[in-house]
Amino acid sequence: GAKCIRNFYESNQPFRQGQTLGTEVHLTFPLDGEGKFQLQGYVDRIARRDDGTVEIHDYKTGRLPAQEKADADRQLALYQIGVERQWPESRSVELIWHYVAFRETQRSRRTAQQLVQLRQQTIALIRRIESAKQFEGRRSALCDWCEYKPDCPLWRHPDSVLALPPAQFKADDGVRLAGEYAK
Repeated sequence: GAKCIRNFYESNQPFRQGQTLGTEVHLTFPLDGEGKFQLQGYVDRIARRDDGTVEIHDYKTGRLPAQEKADADRQLALYQIGVERQWPESRSVELIWHYVAFRETQRSRRTAQQLVQLRQQTIALIRRIESAKQFEGRRSALCDWCEYKPDCPLWRHPDSVLALPPAQFKADDGVRLAGEYAK
C-alpha cells in the first residue's frame, strides 16, 4: 500500500492537473427515460481540468490490462452517464485508470453513440437477469467476501461438512477423497 501511494504521489506531484470535484462520489442515475432502471456507484475521484473536461478516476492495485480492456470497460463508462447527468455543463469526459503498483495510467473516451449502446446493453442484461430462473455459481476471489456464501450451492458442502462432529467429518466422502489426494 505504501509503495502504491508513493508511486502515485511521485508520478503526479505537484497535483496541478485539475480541480477535484469529489472523492468517493456516490452517483445514482437512471438508464432509461422512465427511471425504471436505476444504477448507483461510487466514483473514486472526479476532477475538472482547466479546459472544462471532466475526468473520472479509478485507482487500481491489480495487474495492468491491455488498453483494449479500458476501451471496453463498462464501469467507468456507466459512471460517465451519471457524471454527465450531474454535471451537464461538462464539455467532455475522460475515463482514467491509475494502476498505482505500476506507475501506469490508461485513458479512454466514449462517444454519445457508445453510451446509448451501453445503456441499451445494460438494460438488456438487467432484463435477462430478472427473467433468469437459475444462476450458476462461479468461484472467484470475491467468494471470501460474499454474504450469500452460506446459501451458495458451490459452498454448501464445505460449510455443512465443517459443522459435522469429528467422526462424521472423517466419514464424509469428500473429506476422505481430499485426504487420499493429500497423501
